[in-house]
Amino acid sequence: MIEAARVVLDTNVVVSGILFPGSMPARALGKAQGATVLSSISNPIHVCRDPRDDKFLEAAVHGGADLIVTGDRDLLALDPFERIRIVTPVAFLEE
Repeated sequence: MIEAARVVLDTNVVVSGILFPGSMPARALGKAQGATVLSSISNPIHVCRDPRDDKFLEAAVHGGADLIVTGDRDLLALDPFERIRIVTPVAFLEE
């Protein structure tokens, strides 16, 4: 069971959620709306095999997130990262 107070959604989840109402990403976006937090990044993180995805890890770590919601396989392969769960929109909705 996934319990989260703070959530980071990757760009694909947000864009898909906006473009496809009623989809799993749209439902995940709706569920997470009250839990999102923006924070400044003080120390960059360089661990993902796709360096463009490191920004989501940085946002989660520096924002104190409990969870990253993504469909990105490069990020999902890191689950968990520094005690932060990395899950698909479906897994997030099934909590």
